[in-house]
Amino acid sequence: MRIKPNGDFLVRAGEIIAVTVLASDTVYLAAFSHLSVANWIMVSPPNPEVRKFSMPAVAINSFDVAFAFQPAADPAKYHVTIVGDPAGDTYEEDIPPDPPLPTGRDYRFVTN
Repeated sequence: MRIKPNGDFLVRAGEIIAVTVLASDTVYLAAFSHLSVANWIMVSPPNPEVRKFSMPAVAINSFDVAFAFQPAADPAKYHVTIVGDPAGDTYEEDIPPDPPLPTGRDYRFVTN
């Protein structure tokens, strides 16, 4: 997996992508959408929640995550990590409780 300048993830068909979401100083209230093309092949219980999928041989695969906070105040945050093949990039992002809530993120994966 490589991270493109526009924020998309460049992956190869068949690559296993792991998404980890960890809540800190808030109740875990993250909600994942379905994948646009594939299915999740692994889902763990939350905090951290780990989900995995195998990239299909299509041009684009995506999903959304909604992050709700309770309480919605600093230092609450979610930490998102996305990894693919060991030789690839690792994506990490902290998501604070910035209004409007819930905060949402869209993650797009394109085949190379």
